[in-house]
Amino acid sequence: MDDRTNMALERIAGLTVKQSAFLMEYAKTENLSQACRVAGINRSTGYKYLENEDFQAALEQTKNKIVNAAWTKLSSQLEKAVDKVVAVLDDPKASVNARLRATELIFNYASRYADSRDILSRMERLEDSLNAE
Repeated sequence: MDDRTNMALERIAGLTVKQSAFLMEYAKTENLSQACRVAGINRSTGYKYLENEDFQAALEQTKNKIVNAAWTKLSSQLEKAVDKVVAVLDDPKASVNARLRATELIFNYASRYADSRDILSRMERLEDSLNAE
């Protein structure tokens, strides 16, 4: 069985097996036809699921879990990626272009990180000001 089949068999609390299968596929793909096919339901049933407030809440929660899992996986690889870029930068056998590109990556991402931190700090100060009023 592939991952889709395994997920289709898992039942999400408060939902039927078909609703669970539809929810998992729709949360991953946002493709109604594909989600209906995986769940073994027709499109009108899929639309009914999507109109239900409880189902919408479960869908949003599932999407958040998918994003969080992807972020965790991505961030766990970040240290390896940084090590590779630094290794290229430090490698005397690497071409000048490769070392320049590694330098550019480091500067660009460090600058973006600093900008993001600055923006977040400003937003927090604005929120604090608004909440103090």
